Amino acid sequence: MVAWLAALLVITLTRSQVAESPWLMVHLLLLGAVTNAIFVWSSHFAGALDPSKPWHGRLMAAHIMTNLLGWVGLTVMGTLVTLWPTMLRTRIAENAERVARQALPVLAGSVIVAVSGALFGLRAVAAIGVAGYLAGFLWAVRPLAQVARAKAPAAYATWSVMAAVIWLFGSLPGLVVVLVGSPTWLQASDWLGLLVMPLAAGFAAQILLGAMSFLVPLVLGGGPTILRGTQARMDSGNALRATVVNAGLVICLLPVPAKVRALV
Repeated sequence: MVAWLAALLVITLTRSQVAESPWLMVHLLLLGAVTNAIFVWSSHFAGALDPSKPWHGRLMAAHIMTNLLGWVGLTVMGTLVTLWPTMLRTRIAENAERVARQALPVLAGSVIVAVSGALFGLRAVAAIGVAGYLAGFLWAVRPLAQVARAKAPAAYATWSVMAAVIWLFGSLPGLVVVLVGSPTWLQASDWLGLLVMPLAAGFAAQILLGAMSFLVPLVLGGGPTILRGTQARMDSGNALRATVVNAGLVICLLPVPAKVRALV
């Protein structure tokens, strides 16, 4: 808040040299200082009241499911229909488009059910939504598995993407267990913290690393010879890198000392 007020003072003193300074001063005050004050002090006073606490768990669950299952998950599952066989340099499965059209309503509808259940405080409904998402996920990955059986992943990019999909598959049942087994939303929020690492680092980060490892050399271009050289450098030590990342994630989920977790 002090920083925004300081910025307001600077603009006020130099307003003749700044374009649209009146509106800028208004927004530095209202969107900057006042809005930050509202967030900071609302959180402070809400945290002092025990009945504000169940909302934390409900909003955290809704936040995780909206962003990781909805925003990231739907994008990934839709993109991999064509990107996965391209990365493997093989043909797309014949039924891939049909399966994707069938899976999309299930996945999207399940996200809506899961988030709604969390927001309304209905853990069973939220769990049903996640279970439905798992069912849609299993249906959607069938063509991807067919392609992988035809041509097994060999490069770092494909291993990273495959590992990411496996981490998502393993995290979804865990999310269902958390929602069903938690006695309160406050307890659910504590247990959800255990799933952040596999969902964020195991799934989202590895999808990003794998996709970029494949796409960046293509974007850089430079002709076939340079492209092959760039791809070779991007693929250097592929087996070791994939093993270290995923073994480290597994160890991180175990009850190990904090220093070991930070290292892995």
